[in-house]
Amino acid sequence: MLPEGACRVPPPGELHAQAQRLADALQGRLGAQVALSVTDNRQSLVSVKKVKGVYRLRVHHMFLRADAEVIGALADFARGRRPKGAGQLLDAWIAQHPHLIRPNPAAGPEAPRPPQGRFHDLQALFEELNARYFGGEIVARVGWSRRGRQGGPRKSLKLGSYHHAARLIRLHPALDQAWVPQLMVEWVLYHEMLHQAVPPRRSGGRTYYHTPEFRRREALFAQAEEARRWEERHLSRLLGR
Repeated sequence: MLPEGACRVPPPGELHAQAQRLADALQGRLGAQVALSVTDNRQSLVSVKKVKGVYRLRVHHMFLRADAEVIGALADFARGRRPKGAGQLLDAWIAQHPHLIRPNPAAGPEAPRPPQGRFHDLQALFEELNARYFGGEIVARVGWSRRGRQGGPRKSLKLGSYHHAARLIRLHPALDQAWVPQLMVEWVLYHEMLHQAVPPRRSGGRTYYHTPEFRRREALFAQAEEARRWEERHLSRLLGR
C-alpha cells in the first residue's frame, strides 16, 4: 500500500486554483502571457513552447507545490536559458517527489514475502534502525524478495533493493540463514532505507543514486566497516559457490 497522498492528483477545484497560482507566478517572472497545462505524465515532466509571444507550458502536478526558487528555475527553462543551477533545482525537485509520479503498472515491483523470516525479522530491524538513525521518518514496506530459479552457483547477488514509487524495500532471502549475522542484515537494510532519506539526483541526463551525501550518511552506520569486511569474506558462500 502506498503512503497516503502518493501519486495523488489534486481534485478539480484545488487543481485549478493551484494551477492559476503557478501560472500567475510564472507570468510575473516571464513578463509575458503563460498558458499552463498540468499533467500526470510519467516521462515528460516539463515541456514548453512559445507561440506568438505566449509561453505554453506543460508541467507535472508535482510542480504545483513548487517554491519560489523552483518557480524561478521553471521560468529560466521556459525562456530557453539553461543555467546549471536552474537545471539542478528542477532535477532535485523531481528527485524529492518520486512518490507523486504515477508508476507504470507493467514495471511495478513484485510483492515481497513477509518480513518475518526463519532467522531474521525485517520489520523489527526496520523499526529499530528507523528510530536509531532516521528519527522514525522512513515510511516503507519491508519484506524478503522471492527466490529466483535455482540453477547452480550465482555469478552475482543483489542483496537488497528499494523501489521509490512503491516505497518498498526487499532483501534477498540468502541473508535469512542461521550463519548470517544480524549485523549483515541490518547493514543491507540500512543501505536501502538511505535511498529514501537521500533521494537520487539527476544531472546531465543521468541519475545518481549513491551521491556524496548518500556515502556520507552510509558511513554513519555504527559497524559499517565490520559489515563490509564480513561481506567480502563470505560473499562466495552467499552466492552458493
